[in-house]
Amino acid sequence: MVIFLEKKVMFFENKVNSKEGFKQLKRYAEHLDKITDEKKTLVYITKHFDLKNTENIFLDCNDHIDFIQIRWHRIYRFLKKFKSNPVVFELLLFMKQINLSMNNQFNPSDIITLTNFTNVRKMMDETMFGKVSIKFKQINKGISQNSAIMTQLRSHDRYIYYKSHKDRMWCGLGYWMNSRNEKDYPDVGIVIEVAPQSSLRKEIISIFQTIVKENKSWKGYNLSNPKAWAGITYRISLQSFLAEESQTDKIREYFIVGLEQMEKIFEDNEKLPTNK
Repeated sequence: MVIFLEKKVMFFENKVNSKEGFKQLKRYAEHLDKITDEKKTLVYITKHFDLKNTENIFLDCNDHIDFIQIRWHRIYRFLKKFKSNPVVFELLLFMKQINLSMNNQFNPSDIITLTNFTNVRKMMDETMFGKVSIKFKQINKGISQNSAIMTQLRSHDRYIYYKSHKDRMWCGLGYWMNSRNEKDYPDVGIVIEVAPQSSLRKEIISIFQTIVKENKSWKGYNLSNPKAWAGITYRISLQSFLAEESQTDKIREYFIVGLEQMEKIFEDNEKLPTNK
């Protein structure tokens, strides 16, 4: 959204469940830089924490541009002061329905989650490490450090280890939490992904498309979107394992089968830029 005032212009970028697009704020800033208004402001509103580096955003700008970053729950709390207004009241109801209000207090289920997190993490590690991580490392010629798993959880809502390959392709294995949708169970699986800037993106995407057609276990995403990270994923809901007597054993078996398929994908497609 853009608002033009007398001698002032404001750009608003709103994110609810999505993340910033590739250099999206930087491109908006450069567009603002070309506008002749005296005062310019870029506003970035998000549902989730997404701290930005303003030096990168305004790197190629000549004029001063104000940057305001704010979370939706702060706007919700501000609007509550005016809830007697019928329009504001309806807006508050809508914001609450789509989880923009963000409760700022721990509830009993939050406490249970915190209490059980260590045990849950141990169970996830039980399925991901040992022969599974050894197989992953063998196929990808390396594996990320254990500390990177918590970074992935904090930044990307996934508990995974990974390995970067050439030409900005990477592979990961673990759990995708899906915490932004409370109705979804976490997913268990493996991913092979390529960046929009990869010099071999067209060739890699073509291979991905062939794999998806020939192997129903792998699903593709963003394969026709040149500006997005795209890939193929071998993934299933954690709910599928809840009826098993030994869930960790079954999940470990699922990972091994997926890794065997990944290994065959690499063997059959020598043009993939793997760390051979």
